[in-house]
Amino acid sequence: MLRRIIILLILFFVARDVSGQNDHIYTDTSALVDIELIDGGSIRNSQVCQRKQGDKIIEYTPYELSEYGFANGKSYVSKSIIINNEFHRVFMERLVKGPLNLYYYMDKHRKRFFLENESLVFIELVKRDSIKKKNAFRNMLHSFCSDCSNLNNAIKLVSYNRKSLSELIERYNSCEIKPFPFFKIGVFIGYSSTKLLIPPNNTNRILKNMAFNYDGAFTTGIFIDHPLYVAGLSMHSEISCLRNGFSANKKNNDNEIELVINISELNIPMMLKYTYPSMKLRPFINTGILYTYHIKNENTTYESVINQNEVDTHELGKMDLISKNQIGFSIGSGINYFINHRNSFFMELRYNQSFGLTFEVYGESLNKNIFQLISGFSF
Repeated sequence: MLRRIIILLILFFVARDVSGQNDHIYTDTSALVDIELIDGGSIRNSQVCQRKQGDKIIEYTPYELSEYGFANGKSYVSKSIIINNEFHRVFMERLVKGPLNLYYYMDKHRKRFFLENESLVFIELVKRDSIKKKNAFRNMLHSFCSDCSNLNNAIKLVSYNRKSLSELIERYNSCEIKPFPFFKIGVFIGYSSTKLLIPPNNTNRILKNMAFNYDGAFTTGIFIDHPLYVAGLSMHSEISCLRNGFSANKKNNDNEIELVINISELNIPMMLKYTYPSMKLRPFINTGILYTYHIKNENTTYESVINQNEVDTHELGKMDLISKNQIGFSIGSGINYFINHRNSFFMELRYNQSFGLTFEVYGESLNKNIFQLISGFSF
């Protein structure tokens, strides 16, 4: 008994010194460190531990090792689970270590998650109940995490995947109370003020000495917000539609040229979003790239000639002045108000600028800047 305790203490201090710094393998009575292990991916790693020694590759089964780990912090623990109604020993990736451990196992057919508490109660988080055919893992999480009421809303939002479950169990182990990241989808409506910009290196004689005013119009769209599980960050994507009409003119001695442009467009920003982790009111900022596709892109140029007391107006023709595809950027800031654990209203002030592709138009493409006030609801 004393010999086993001494061995375990030695293993503890060795593990403390090398964990996260070197590849290593442990058995019940020994440890090997400063070795080279091969990461074969989730499925292969669950079957064998592969060690490279010179030109040879040595394989260890879950019956030979109690644990192995890589220098990047990824570790696998030997556990017995039921596969096809029989007990099998496998290597399970330990995603979270603490008062409540989270393990991950993947084979060719499915992914599975397991919990183990300080009392060594080891159970599988079953995604769907075999009778009620619905998500059952949240009920199991409520049972295992009942001593931390701060997680009640988080458990309602957690998804059955590595990152979401890992985030939840980390929160449980510290019993933190702060907003839980989750996937959002929603709709929005806004008012946009758009202006066409003539490039400074313009060579189109029609556009020379012309200037466009801002045109106001409403915009509507949908969005998705995907959490990155890092410091309040998420990927925010949208698709919205907008219609605008513009006109500009210039006068010479005896004639006037007027340009009329009507466009309809789809705007698709893809942005990195940071949300401050407060509970009810959550300020946010976002920025990223903007792609614009013009569904409708029409323009007509008119010339009016003053001849004595008569005005003769005729059409000069049409030319491509705005490229069908535009690339630019978006930047905005706003605030979310959460009415419950899932649903929220938001308001945002945003600035967009997009630049045309020269090869699609005659001369230099007109660019755009857009100021927007947006309000929406997430489900």
